[in-house]
Amino acid sequence: MSEKGLFAFTERVVKYVTNTLMALNIILILTSVFFRYVLSNPIVWSEELAKFLLVWTVFLAASTAIRHWDNMRVTLVLDRLSPKNLPIFDAIIKLVAFAFVAFIFALALKSIPNVWSREMAPALGISMVVPQLGVIVGLGLMVLQFIGLFVDLIRDVQSSKRSRV
Repeated sequence: MSEKGLFAFTERVVKYVTNTLMALNIILILTSVFFRYVLSNPIVWSEELAKFLLVWTVFLAASTAIRHWDNMRVTLVLDRLSPKNLPIFDAIIKLVAFAFVAFIFALALKSIPNVWSREMAPALGISMVVPQLGVIVGLGLMVLQFIGLFVDLIRDVQSSKRSRV
């Protein structure tokens, strides 16, 4: 499988998982509201599970946004640059964002041993590693998607050099 195929496959899997988690979260929240306000019998663990599902959903979806560079950003400076300088500044911004995500990813990996068996979710009774893994998996996928961005960027530069020759 080529790297482009790998990135496309990863994106399809992440979108499927993200959509499934979001649907489960909506069903869980609606069911919880029904039980709480209609049946007067709340599901005590539903809020905690909804938060954990949301953590997984947000961090997985963020990796897809990075791949397409669809994340929110302030473009005040970029809008004022000449088209000639825009790719350089865009690459610098991507490098800084990559460094930040890689740094947070490393910190998240270091924190796993501190949480592994010590902290438990009070309502669900599961290890807090479960939501933390959502952060770690999401950040790892973000790093992978940044690598895909840089591969595309290098290809674009090489093809533009070939087209000028």
